[in-house]
Amino acid sequence: MSALARRTVRRRIESQRRPARSQQALRPACPYVRRHVRRRRVGGWLRLCVFLLLVFGAAWAGVRVALASTDAGAFRGQEYVVRDGDTLWEVAASEYGYDLDLRRAVYEIQVANDLGAAAIQPGQRLTLPRLGE
Repeated sequence: MSALARRTVRRRIESQRRPARSQQALRPACPYVRRHVRRRRVGGWLRLCVFLLLVFGAAWAGVRVALASTDAGAFRGQEYVVRDGDTLWEVAASEYGYDLDLRRAVYEIQVANDLGAAAIQPGQRLTLPRLGE
């Protein structure tokens, strides 16, 4: 048998006895190493999840801030100019509709405009607060 044939046979026998280097790298030697590798993998996934949570939270907060209105009227409500013959009850009924408690609407209009009584004058500007939220 030639030297080349002997080396080839020896290599085949050695390759059958021990796993390839790539397989050795996949299997850690002892349980401690396996545990350590597992913890590092779980830690990596955990860090990724926290990072994504922070990114999505920041994006959500940014959208909320961007869509927030700086117009004071958005918080106060809308304005209404009193016409001749209007009463607070009629203003509340026309602006809020009958599906809302009109007593509450009249009271909120009085509070928003600092009205002591229900008497209003034509031409007077009333702030109608947002209700039903």
